Amino acid sequence: MLGSMSNELKQRKPMVTRKRAVRPTDTSRPDEVDETGAEEKTDTDRNMAVMFEILRRKRQVKLESLILNRSSFAQTVENLFALSFLVKDGRAEIVVNGSGFPIVSPKNAPAASSIVSGEAAYNHFVFRFDFNDWKVWNVLSSYIIPILQELLSIMFSQYS
Repeated sequence: MLGSMSNELKQRKPMVTRKRAVRPTDTSRPDEVDETGAEEKTDTDRNMAVMFEILRRKRQVKLESLILNRSSFAQTVENLFALSFLVKDGRAEIVVNGSGFPIVSPKNAPAASSIVSGEAAYNHFVFRFDFNDWKVWNVLSSYIIPILQELLSIMFSQYS
């Protein structure tokens, strides 16, 4: 035979009723946000404006001179973020010079009509950068880069 030999019926537990949750009678609405906050410039916008002004004045700037803050990794990342927007908007370009150093220079942004028509191409760049890279870049730019610059200037002065 299958099953247990005892045929005793199990007692059911008494049903417990729960209190129903009381629904609020007042409807709540989110606070209305003023649109004036959208017109204020963000920190990134300000950083972009300052960076573009530096580029406009100097015409060509080494990448590490433009974005590297030796005392703050976070500020370096913010500077890189602002530069990425300038490149995306077509207001700056990054090229590698003959010495192998990345150089940032200003560009004229595309006209609104070319953006609307789709003629203007958007540029992006991918840049791997973490805290260890920042530490290495600090060491390189503070010791090795000035030595290399001096050597290059001596070499170029001999051939001029």
